[in-house]
Amino acid sequence: MNKQQIELWRQRLIEEEARLSGQIGKADIAELDDPSVALRILAVRKDTLAHVREAIQRCDKGSYGTCQVCGHEIEQERLGVVPYATTCAACTHSAQASRLRQEMAQQGQTALPRRMEKREGQADENGTEHIYPLGGLWR
Repeated sequence: MNKQQIELWRQRLIEEEARLSGQIGKADIAELDDPSVALRILAVRKDTLAHVREAIQRCDKGSYGTCQVCGHEIEQERLGVVPYATTCAACTHSAQASRLRQEMAQQGQTALPRRMEKREGQADENGTEHIYPLGGLWR
């Protein structure tokens, strides 16, 4: 990603930071009937704001848009959905599959569902390419 692209993303992140900062101070959370839900919403907003601020720092360092696992460029489409992403789609998928394997091992299961073994864009034995949602939060 070149400096001009990083600067464009930096501006978007600054706008997102301002939006989130405003949401954290809003009274709409206090108006919720369930205090535990209100606290959870506030925690998620604060967590997201922290991720956005970290992404702005990566812009300033020139490392924004680079996967922290494999070093490849993070897909523009992914950044469009989660502008504070730190990993590319492939590394995110790999980490999610690894977590699922660990959870399954703890439950005595040994194999992942077949769809989790395929990476996006890989063809199966019939030559058909499958794209599966990664699910969960993108980071």
